[in-house]
This record gives sequence, C-alpha cells and structure tokens, in this order.
Amino acid sequence: IPERIILPEPPRPLELLDFSGETDPELALQRWLNNRRQQALDVTVCSYDMVLLKLSEASYLWYVNQHHFITDAASVFLVFKQVTALYLEAQATGTFSSEFTLPKFEAYVDFEKAYNDTPRYKKSAVFWREKLAQGVEPPQFFGRSAQQKIHKMQRVSVQLHPHSPQHQ
Repeated sequence: IPERIILPEPPRPLELLDFSGETDPELALQRWLNNRRQQALDVTVCSYDMVLLKLSEASYLWYVNQHHFITDAASVFLVFKQVTALYLEAQATGTFSSEFTLPKFEAYVDFEKAYNDTPRYKKSAVFWREKLAQGVEPPQFFGRSAQQKIHKMQRVSVQLHPHSPQHQ
C-alpha cells in the first residue's frame, strides 16, 4: 500500500541558471548539460535533479532527471500536465498564480486499497505468486543476457520542427 511521507522542505530546491547573458546561450547550455547529465544522483540525499534554465526572456528549459524508482510514465505525465496547465494559464492571463490545486495523494491510496479487495486483484496476486515461485530467467536482448551493469548512459535529444525531415 502506498505511504506518504511529507518532508518539512524539499530535499533539493529548484535551481535557476541564467544563460541569457552568455555570448552563445545555446552553446553554454550544451556544455552545462554535457557536464550535468554525467553526474549520478545520490539517492541518499535526493532522488531527482531539476533545474530551470533561462536562455532569454522568452526561452526557458526545464531540466528534469529522476531516479526510476520514484517515477513511472503515469507520474511523469501528471507532473508535466500540471506544469503545462500552470504555464498555459499564465500565458492566457498574463500572470503566474502561486495558488493551485494538486491532485490528492489520498485519492490514489483509496483507489489502491479498494482495488486490493477486488476479485481481479486477487486473481492477479495468485498468478504472480505462482509465476515468481517458478523462478525468473534473466532477460535477453538481441539473443544475449546483459553482461555489464552501468549507470552512465548517453541520451541524445533531437528538437523536431514542423517542417524538418525528421518530423515528417
């Protein structure tokens, strides 16, 4: 069952970096990204790293690095949906409100508790207990088992423009 623990303060405040005064803000950003993305998260301190990056008065980027054990596709969607809604409202009204309502964690807990009492959940629990009792073969990729475990990865981002060949 999910459990909520509320900290008195976030383990790491949102950092704001301003590259707008640089001769080439895009180049300065790329250098910063190349360095920052190589840094492993210390999950004993904080399981995420978020930075708001200013390139100009009208151009900001939001750097988000989260450990996989605190996030999944649904949570990423919810966070990005909420942030997008705040910015769209600010764009429409011309002001950014610090007052907003987040979805309640208690609603999720109630959903999980109710689901745990359903026949569907009980059937799934029996299935997975039996499956796990049989043992699990290591996954194979391209016909081979993973040989080496590393945490460093290289991510390549491509910005798609409406008329670029990659977008079509």
